[in-house]
Amino acid sequence: MKKLFAHENVDIAISVLEVLVELTGEDIEYQREEDMAVLIDGLFKDDGMEVMIGNLERLDESREDDRRGVFHTLSPKPPVLRSIVDLTVA
Repeated sequence: MKKLFAHENVDIAISVLEVLVELTGEDIEYQREEDMAVLIDGLFKDDGMEVMIGNLERLDESREDDRRGVFHTLSPKPPVLRSIVDLTVA
């Protein structure tokens, strides 16, 4: 995932972020809690989260697509946050 977030074409990085948002939405139910844990682990592996947040410097908020990228980067979804807390407490 890290390589896709760091892709030189920022539109690709934004698209990957949008897919991630879809995968972690409130209406998504995982059959097992481990499924969300695997996704979260993938985000944090090899500094993937830092790369995703680092993309904010590359985005131009005067462009609609880039504004969506900023929004999705800064709006963590509750299932992701719950999973992070669960993994931290466990």
